[in-house]
Formats: sequence, C-alpha cells, structure tokens
Amino acid sequence: MSNFRYYNGNKMYTDENGMEVVEYLMEVDDEQYPLTTLTTLATYMDLKPPEKSKKPIANTTEEDESNMKDETNPKKNKSSTYRKYKKEDMEKFYFLVLEKGMSIRGAAKELNLPATTAQSWYKRGMESLEKGEDLCIRKTGSGRPVGRPPKLSNEHRDYLVQIIDEKPSIVLDEMMEKLTSEFEGLNIARSNLHKFITTSCRISLKRAHFQPEERNCEAKIEERFQWVTELLKTDVDYLSNCVFIDESGFNINLKRAMAWAPVGETPVVKTPKTKAKSHTIIGAISALGVVNCRSNTFKKKKRTSRNSQKT
Repeated sequence: MSNFRYYNGNKMYTDENGMEVVEYLMEVDDEQYPLTTLTTLATYMDLKPPEKSKKPIANTTEEDESNMKDETNPKKNKSSTYRKYKKEDMEKFYFLVLEKGMSIRGAAKELNLPATTAQSWYKRGMESLEKGEDLCIRKTGSGRPVGRPPKLSNEHRDYLVQIIDEKPSIVLDEMMEKLTSEFEGLNIARSNLHKFITTSCRISLKRAHFQPEERNCEAKIEERFQWVTELLKTDVDYLSNCVFIDESGFNINLKRAMAWAPVGETPVVKTPKTKAKSHTIIGAISALGVVNCRSNTFKKKKRTSRNSQKT
C-alpha cells in the first residue's frame, strides 16, 4: 500500500490511482501527549549560515601556467635525493597495516614515509599475499623470501571464502575441521588460521546484522521493481514537492551496545532501576531544510487499584 497523497488544487486529496482519499484528523489529548514546537522552516532558514560564494576561475594560458610553476619551483633542475629504507621499516609498515588495522596513510605518517612509497609497499605486499607467498621483504643481495614457506595457498583461501559465504556465523574450530577434512595432511594452528583469514582472505569478525530470509527473495525484488516503475510515472520530485516525516524515541537511560573490558572478561554496564521518561521527536524535512520539528513527552498514567471503591 502506498502512502503518497496528491493535492489536485480543488481542496481534494487523491492517491496514485486518482481515487479520492479522506484524511481523518485525530484529536490529541494535550494533557497526556503535549507537543512542543522545536523549530520551523522559517526559523531554520533564519539560522542557516550563508553559503560561501565560489571564486571565479581565471582563464590562464599555458605559458602563464609554465611561468608560475617555474617561479614556485626554483629547484626544478636540481637532482633530487632518494632515501634508502631498511628491511625493518617495511616490517614495521606491514605490521601496522595488516596486524594493527591502521590505514596506509596513518602508517606512513607514523613511520615518516612518503604516501607514494607506502602505497607501493602495500601494493607489492598484497600481490605477494595473493600468490600465496610471504610478504615481499628480501635481504639485500638475496633472491629468496624471508621466512618459512606458507602452509596455506590460494586454493585454501578460495575454500575458506566459500564456506564463510555459505555460513557467515561459522567459528574457527568448525573452519579448521572442514579445512583439514577437505585437504588431507594439513596441520595448522588456530592463531595462524585467524591471521590467514584476516590478511589473505581480507575477512574480519564484525557484529552481525539479522534480516528475514524473505527480504531479498525474487518475489520481493520484483515487487520493489514494480513499485519504483509505477512511481517514476508520476510527478513525484524529491527535490521540489516531497516532505519526509519520521519520529524517533529516546530516554536518558539509553546505553551503548558495545563496551570495553579486559581480555577474557564480559563488560558489565550498570543501568538505573527506575524507568526514565520517554521522549519522542517528530520531524518533517524537505530539500529546502527542516520544515517542522516537535517533541512529545509521555506522561505516566496514574494506577488505580481494582478493589478501590468510590465513597
């Protein structure tokens, strides 16, 4: 069922099929559900800061640009010096990016590396991991990679990605059981398997998002497609004639679902015993900005005993 209503200019509302729609207005009990106006469109436009004016781009010729570059770069013709990096620098970079989960730019800033050098090291390292090899850290004058040859290859990686796609909630013990049963003679520790999944497979453990099985079935996808197709035939324009209304409730006792705790211990967050007063924010926005915003505070009803008698 569609929730869009159209105004035809004759004080009449119709739906998408042109049928008249009757709007029922509910009377609100101000004592129990008081509404307080927080802002309106006029207030929003008054408080909105002015937009910055764009500076016009001057038309410059190629000769002017070349002269400007020469003036800003007086050492253009001088030979540039190159910094030599040690094997320890590359090891620290891969440790920060792959083990600590730091970004390439952050690791480069931490080690005082140029951004281009960090990108080049990361690209070479990913190419080595895709080939099933250790990270490309070689000794000077040696053609052999440093470290023992890896036990897991691209074939193991593809199999792990497949079983994780089939069952995202699988645990490491179940992965090891399926991996050793599929590949005979394979013996690997849980820590090495976890490291291989996070580095080579580029898969990490996250908080799961649950959704019903029928959400993305073929019937639902076809229903969404038909709804969008019918909507495109109307004059609905989100930038000119649409207002979006939504509400959100909260109270002062809301707590974060994630918390910190020592390794091996469960985080405990204390919450007050009394129930806090709930508040609801009802807002209407459009492409121009906030049209209206109101708050609603629910008042508790007085409880009366069933056995009480009027005197």
